[in-house]
Amino acid sequence: MRSATHRRAIILARFLVTMAAVERVRGDDKPASVPGGLPSYLDSINVLPQSAAVPGAAFPTDPVSGANESVKSWLARRDITYTVFQAVNLADVPRRIQDPAFAATWSGQAFANFGLVESPSLGGTQGWVATEVAWTLGMGARALNPSLSSRIGSALQPDGTTLGDGIWIAELAWSQSFRNGEWVVLAGMVDQGNYLDVNTYANNQFTELSNLAFVNNQSLPTPGQGLALNLQWQPSPRFYAQAATFPAHSAPGSAPFSGLSFRNWVTQLEAGWITPELLGQGQNIVRVQPFVATVDSSVGAGIGLNIEQQLGGPEGRWGWFGRAGVCQSGVAISGFETQVSTGVALEAPNPGAPLKDARASRWSVGAVWGRPADSDGGEYGLELLYCLQLTPTLTLRPDLQWIWSRTGTPAPDPAVVMQLQATLVW
Repeated sequence: MRSATHRRAIILARFLVTMAAVERVRGDDKPASVPGGLPSYLDSINVLPQSAAVPGAAFPTDPVSGANESVKSWLARRDITYTVFQAVNLADVPRRIQDPAFAATWSGQAFANFGLVESPSLGGTQGWVATEVAWTLGMGARALNPSLSSRIGSALQPDGTTLGDGIWIAELAWSQSFRNGEWVVLAGMVDQGNYLDVNTYANNQFTELSNLAFVNNQSLPTPGQGLALNLQWQPSPRFYAQAATFPAHSAPGSAPFSGLSFRNWVTQLEAGWITPELLGQGQNIVRVQPFVATVDSSVGAGIGLNIEQQLGGPEGRWGWFGRAGVCQSGVAISGFETQVSTGVALEAPNPGAPLKDARASRWSVGAVWGRPADSDGGEYGLELLYCLQLTPTLTLRPDLQWIWSRTGTPAPDPAVVMQLQATLVW
């Protein structure tokens, strides 16, 4: 009988021969796109970048970044693309409100697309698998319990990278495009936050403002995870629409079928208007986001508004963002009946990068007001962030936040939260 080592060697040899044959059929070394040929906006939310390196870093080259670029390029030629965000975050509350005041976490998100079907003869359709794995691990016995927001008695969550507790699959969905990319359908476990309520200047807690209020509007049910459906349509460069339906209660790490019931369900729409040039300032996008939700058989509704505006003309590197949303208290799934946020950010060198992948040395500032569900008052927050690009894939992010009128504690205002985050993007 053949040994296990011999069998593995045969399997490896067959794999290498197959990949060599694939390369010979392709006949080129140009990276593929997974998927390819989508309209501009659908491309920006579905296609993962084939490079993670950012030019102009303090140390322009390093072995880790170079090796990662080689791997990404090799896999892209085989219709596999990926992006990994991982961060070590140190947080402290100088005015000690509750012990412990210091928290250290390691968290991240890993995205990958696997292209499997492409048939121009069937009306320009493509099929691919979209995946996401997320994790949060505490560095210390009480790093995650209580949470940082609980330590300061706030409904606003200063550390958006603390996504849950442990490691879990956040997305595993089949994606199919039709009519040469005009339509895209995702079905399976879908992380709706990857597609809905996107904003170029405030949408990624690993590379932009950290407070969850600047990642997604918390008066909307987004992000929703679990067994779901997402339908996208972009008939022209200036308009797109999405419709998503997903469970109302889908905690990170929960099984796809756990709690699956139309007694707790959400249907959310999003329509966006894209203006390539507005008043000489550059691209503007306005998104309207109505939703209907059923929570414990009680039906309610809400609506959001999401705006981004490039500043300084088509080549301008600054941008403004604004979000506003309101919903009925019975369907405040993300915790807030009303929330308004705004701010400015220095844009990355490649502002059109997918997944809001804005990585560059820059300043950002954001302000938020929100009224938590079943609360008479509202909370106010202010965040200042600086990103220092150390290497093409590593940033150092000092962050300072102030939160006033906290609904969970009578402690004096404001609560001050200091964070230092090292983020590696592959």
